[in-house]
Amino acid sequence: MKVALIFNPFKYKLHEENLRIVQKYFGLFPPLSMSWVAAIAEKAGHEVILIDARTLQLSPDEGCLKLKEFKPDILGFMMTTYMFRDTLEWIKYIKEKFPKIPVLIGGYNLRVYPKESLSHPEVDFGCVGQAYYTIPALLAEIEKGTGSFSEVPGLV
Repeated sequence: MKVALIFNPFKYKLHEENLRIVQKYFGLFPPLSMSWVAAIAEKAGHEVILIDARTLQLSPDEGCLKLKEFKPDILGFMMTTYMFRDTLEWIKYIKEKFPKIPVLIGGYNLRVYPKESLSHPEVDFGCVGQAYYTIPALLAEIEKGTGSFSEVPGLV
């Protein structure tokens, strides 16, 4: 399977407790947790692309061009509470362009707000457990095509 992981840009939110310089550079970090998920999927024998749209300053259209070239079988997004609305905007936009590709989300927001995170029709799966177990099992079930996901650990 071909797995595309997208780390979308997000807008800064002003917080009283943050200094201006901290606010300016907040979030300039590599998506390490997504890199970990990519490694898990690769180790399970899948082809993976990680699109760091934040660092590359990609628009949703530019991200879609990369997806069109790669032709993924599943899309993955990290959904933190801080990035929730921005990530959801990207998911909705991409899902309009690629409606048949399932979307998997993971991240802290899903652990805290599982029902709210999955209440959006564009989101097909959520990983609340350890990706180490969930990702290989989920991808294997999708490949089988049986639609039986009840045995996938950590999947909602």
